[in-house]
Amino acid sequence: MEMIKINANTRELFLDNGLVVLFSYDTPVATYDPMRGVHFISNKKWSPTTSRQINKWLVSSARRIQIEQSYFDDLIQSVDGDLYSKIGTRYEMGHKTKFEIKDFAA
Repeated sequence: MEMIKINANTRELFLDNGLVVLFSYDTPVATYDPMRGVHFISNKKWSPTTSRQINKWLVSSARRIQIEQSYFDDLIQSVDGDLYSKIGTRYEMGHKTKFEIKDFAA
């Protein structure tokens, strides 16, 4: 598992299963499955900045499927429990589990 900083507020998390997860700020907003050539994009309404980050990140040749934001939240929670110690601090916020991503060098 590896986290790469794209810019100040955007990061990619490369999971051991091959998926790539795009984070905007501290929130997972999209995934890319390179084996299938498919992007899964949250159907949540994002700010203009986050929407721009997602669109810039997409691979133009990949198929795009919009799905519920809960998929991304569940994906991150289902990854090895050690994920949080590797990329950030987990904390509870109401009914959602969030985490703060550690600052990585660009």
